[in-house]
Amino acid sequence: MKQWRVGTLSMAVCLILAGIVLLTSQWSGKEAADALSLWWPIIFVLVGAEMLVYLAVYRKENPVLRWDVFSILFVGLFGMMCLGLTALTTTGVMEEIRYAVNAEESTEDVPALNQTVPGGVERVVVRSEAYTPWPVQVEAAEGRQVSLFGTFRAVKSVGRDVTTLPVAEQFYTVTTVDKTMFITLKDPPYRHGLNDHSQHVRLTIVLPKSLKVEYYANGNQYTLGTGVKSPLWSFKA
Repeated sequence: MKQWRVGTLSMAVCLILAGIVLLTSQWSGKEAADALSLWWPIIFVLVGAEMLVYLAVYRKENPVLRWDVFSILFVGLFGMMCLGLTALTTTGVMEEIRYAVNAEESTEDVPALNQTVPGGVERVVVRSEAYTPWPVQVEAAEGRQVSLFGTFRAVKSVGRDVTTLPVAEQFYTVTTVDKTMFITLKDPPYRHGLNDHSQHVRLTIVLPKSLKVEYYANGNQYTLGTGVKSPLWSFKA
């Protein structure tokens, strides 16, 4: 009568595979957790294959299967760990943890706006939709030039985010209709999650002193420069 303890071979193979995954992850730079969460179902294949192969090879010797409690416990714990990693990965929790651990904060420049107001435009309407802890600085200048510039706080995860330059449409839009130029100051994208944050923006806008200007703050803060004393300008909170 031939006896075999089920789980012994599976535990050995699991240890070998885990070692290979950890070793290759060091060389390739990939996350070991990703590889383990992808290949963990092979554990059940190994246990089943071990039983079938043994029964097939020793079928003439009245084979008896015995369960190696320690080996099965190890394989089960290993499988549960990989199952937990899979659950964290598929729900996005693992990526949020990685983002929080590798996040860094920097100050970036807002894409500048330098645009000449067309000759037929007589009025400039500015609507502030950007909620930031810093007020928008409003300045006046001679001529027909509209300028907008500033900085914003960017939080990104080192080595994970695809580096892209911010586009102007994320911060403002400029539209000219008939004799009016409309400028909308926008609230940049807000990231939700375990490490949620907003890109706090500090803006300065320079408007032509000789044109009629209507500034709608929509409850957002703003400050006026020393040169803003034109009777053509109006501000509404």
